[in-house]
Amino acid sequence: MTRSPPARNSKHSARRWLHALNIPATPFHDNAEQEAFVTQWIQDSNHLGQAAVAIANGGFQADAADLITQIQTYRDSANAFDQAQGGLWSARFWNEFRTDGTSGVAATALIEGLQTHNAGEVAAAAEQLATNSADVGSNNMKADGGTYADVIAAAQETAVTPNPQPPADGGGAPADGGGAGAGGGGAGAVVSTPRDGTGAGRRSGSAGTLRRVADMQPELLSIFFPMWNEEHYVERAIDVAKRTCEAMLDDGLISDYELLIIDDASTDRTPELADKLAAADPHVRVIHHERNRKLGGSMKSGFANARGDLILYSDADLPFDMEGELPRAVRLLREYEVEMVSAYRFDRTGEGYLRAVYTFSYNLMVRWMFRVKARDINFAFKLCRRRIFEHVHLESEGSFIDAELFIRTAGLGYQILQIGVDYFPRTRGESTLASPAIIVKILREMFTLRRDLRQLTPVAAPPAGR
Repeated sequence: MTRSPPARNSKHSARRWLHALNIPATPFHDNAEQEAFVTQWIQDSNHLGQAAVAIANGGFQADAADLITQIQTYRDSANAFDQAQGGLWSARFWNEFRTDGTSGVAATALIEGLQTHNAGEVAAAAEQLATNSADVGSNNMKADGGTYADVIAAAQETAVTPNPQPPADGGGAPADGGGAGAGGGGAGAVVSTPRDGTGAGRRSGSAGTLRRVADMQPELLSIFFPMWNEEHYVERAIDVAKRTCEAMLDDGLISDYELLIIDDASTDRTPELADKLAAADPHVRVIHHERNRKLGGSMKSGFANARGDLILYSDADLPFDMEGELPRAVRLLREYEVEMVSAYRFDRTGEGYLRAVYTFSYNLMVRWMFRVKARDINFAFKLCRRRIFEHVHLESEGSFIDAELFIRTAGLGYQILQIGVDYFPRTRGESTLASPAIIVKILREMFTLRRDLRQLTPVAAPPAGR
């Protein structure tokens, strides 16, 4: 069913229209043909990955030729069905089914893992296929209005747990073998390649394989939070970040960490609370702005003052599960040999459907104007390698800086990995990002910087070794 906008000069009609926009989004309603495909696709996404993991667990002693053929058929059939359904079918899943989309890239990785006897890559690809199928299934309804929950549960009931990977000097996987699984939750990871016109997902590296996390040296991690009047969130943000980093230290994912609070001339108790946190913990530092510099100025301060090899920027209200998603992002950044991990929200309606419409429209405009395949460009979860800032020089002072960071990184030839995460909207205070003044400033900066951003020349890529 389609809705028409309210008639001009009709205040009551306008209020009814805006109220209707704030109802939760409903899943896509499949027809009988689509239901049959999605059901089989969910089953295959899980069972093919499970079969591959079983072969890997057996030391690759079993013949994988038949399974590889089945995976190829799965990948190609999904791509063909997607194309046969036309634009809306493809667009509503952000091209999940295409050969160069999420499931296609994961299927290709699964084949490569079987062919190279790379147990880590098999495990990561199998998990990506399973989680991606669950995400797609949860966003659809069957022809009779029912859910795919029973299909997902049945497909996951026979899940096979990968064997633990041997240590770096142990036997089993090749020396350049894949890392451990991609971590808990979320859709499969797709690499955005800058300006190739195809939207193809791919991994860097000549062999196209994942790298073992165990083979890489731990690095210093910096996390910074831009804050303006965040007295309700500052202590919780630092507490969660500290717990997350301590767990990552214990797991050997990082060598050390620092937590930066960028106080953007707050007028509440944020500066006082931030200074107390820094005095109590040497891992915490505070950068105070003498005047309010908005999000752009705060992010530039954060990146300029961060000392880590890896730098995460996020909001103080913690819009994602940091303890679950940050370790996963660090693993994927290394395994896929990319320079940035940028997250997107599975469900953007938590703050109301009208806000979701704003977000969708903004992402569409950025994709069109700057030819980047960004799924949720303003979401405050971007994990970057410090070295990109030798070439990425940010200019925006407002909220366009999120887009500028993504566009400059992609335009300069760096690889960006986009991963899906669950979204937790703010529960205290109000976000100012959807205010008319902020929107006007975003548009002004977008058009001011568009010529520069559209003429970026890729720089020489850094060596593949980490």
